[in-house]
Amino acid sequence: MKEMTYSGPRYGRWRRVLLGWAAAALALALVVPAGAQESSLLEPSFDLPVVWDGDFDGMRERRLIRVGTAFSRTHYFLDGLTQRGLTYDALVRFEEFLNKKLETPKAMPVRILIVPLPRDELLPALAKGHLDMVVANLTITPERLETVAFSDPFARDVSEVVVLGPAAPQVATVDDLSGTTAYLRESSSYWTSVEKFNKALKDARKKPVRLRAVDAHLEDEDLLEMVAAGILPYAIVDAHKAEFWADVIEGLTVREDLVLREGGEIAWALRKGTPELAAMVNAFVPEMRMGSL
Repeated sequence: MKEMTYSGPRYGRWRRVLLGWAAAALALALVVPAGAQESSLLEPSFDLPVVWDGDFDGMRERRLIRVGTAFSRTHYFLDGLTQRGLTYDALVRFEEFLNKKLETPKAMPVRILIVPLPRDELLPALAKGHLDMVVANLTITPERLETVAFSDPFARDVSEVVVLGPAAPQVATVDDLSGTTAYLRESSSYWTSVEKFNKALKDARKKPVRLRAVDAHLEDEDLLEMVAAGILPYAIVDAHKAEFWADVIEGLTVREDLVLREGGEIAWALRKGTPELAAMVNAFVPEMRMGSL
């Protein structure tokens, strides 16, 4: 069995990025009192916004961009009344970038409003016009492109790998997952990856992987904790998340040789028909690639 070592430059880059963000978030929490950050977004909305489907010119006029995301200990969470996480920090930077580029008056900036939702509700809410963007570490897939658009990728060459726990079966190759049960969010790219893998298994006259849907509120780190505790046999997650959480949660074996998807791209989701907003996000992408997600 080959354990994941992450000695290559791609995994080293992801490790530096995630650990850098985590260190920065911790430093901010230690030195800045809650509610006293120099830059902060509007308080989050827990009500689904009314339908509005304009492009960036209308958002600029409204001075508001509504962004959907999911609660996560990695990407977005509340520390008391203070918003934190990788997604939050990225959106703070994006708001600053927008207002600097637009040269908006300080008293009338374009503001970003975060709307936390379960993952299975994010893209439908975006397509219907309740949101203007979704920022939730989403992989671009053909299925998602049927209903929404995506920005240029913030991350490329992303693999989805298997993470084993103490209750895992003996797995030497990815084909040994045949006949096992995978517990995944139905809205995740991992689910569609297994569906495609099952087609290959069928062609090889092997048993498919049984797919079982978990609660949409469960994030990858939640499932990894369940794997480490022996509640679930294994998980399928993005490789950079697997590496990060394997350093935090004991009992996980990350298998870089068991790949369900490779060459993935992670981007921000946008409503179709918003080329002006897409242009603004795409102009921001190089800023985020310089040392961050």
